[in-house]
Amino acid sequence: MIEIQATGTGEVWLDRLSVGKERTGVLLSEVERLMIIGTVAAWHGLVVNRDHPLLKAELPPDGARFQGMIRPVSAPAFVIRRPFTRILPLEQYVTDGSMTLWQVDVLREAIAQDAKLLVGGATLSGKTVLANSLLGEMLAYHGYHLRVVLSDQGPTLPDVETWRSLSAVAPA
Repeated sequence: MIEIQATGTGEVWLDRLSVGKERTGVLLSEVERLMIIGTVAAWHGLVVNRDHPLLKAELPPDGARFQGMIRPVSAPAFVIRRPFTRILPLEQYVTDGSMTLWQVDVLREAIAQDAKLLVGGATLSGKTVLANSLLGEMLAYHGYHLRVVLSDQGPTLPDVETWRSLSAVAPA
């Protein structure tokens, strides 16, 4: 499961890699959604109210990203996005139909040439998963001696210690 969403109407949806988005049949009341958002805010020493209706936070224990909103922006709603813990080899993108073999070859050549790479896209477009795949390719090609500079709005990419533990699954 990569995402849990409670809409402004209270419907709860799950997004799973295996089946995509699906309704759960669970309906949270407005009070329940407000309590969840308020609890996450309080955990971080924050307050959510009419003057501060948006909340972005991280949840323990795995660093899942939490985004919540209340009125006047929206009826209380929130999304919990869990970090993706696998590194996909670029070949998987070809198998899944997300890339062509030519595109994979272009990316690998860019990595071999130490080119600068910029990954951008819409919410839930797979930016972090692709960035992790590219980092895996860089580690496989250059080892840990390559300098990599990452710029991200939030803690979505793993730190060096995490990469060392994940490097066993990096593409060869």
